[in-house]
Amino acid sequence: MPIANPDTRPDLAMPVLYWTPVIAPGNLMFYNGTQTFPQWNGNGFISGLATMSLNRIIFDGHGGAKTAERWDVGHRIRDVEEGPDGSLWMLEDANPGALIHVTPK
Repeated sequence: MPIANPDTRPDLAMPVLYWTPVIAPGNLMFYNGTQTFPQWNGNGFISGLATMSLNRIIFDGHGGAKTAERWDVGHRIRDVEEGPDGSLWMLEDANPGALIHVTPK
């Protein structure tokens, strides 16, 4: 599917960030931790179903964003969330699925 053209569709704007081929995002989560991964505070995380990846997104504060890192996790990740201690939890899209805990080395 082509990206919307604001010249022909003034009601739409070009996306700030997109992937070709599509990663088939499962969800988007904004990281607010200051304990486990303080360097990621304010970053976004997008789970990739088709790419079986976790994608870290950084924002420039002016409406722009870019992919900072992509980790191949070898599982279709449906959801990623931040735990109370700042660690990440990923939920695999499978039957049965796995609950994956992400902590520093």
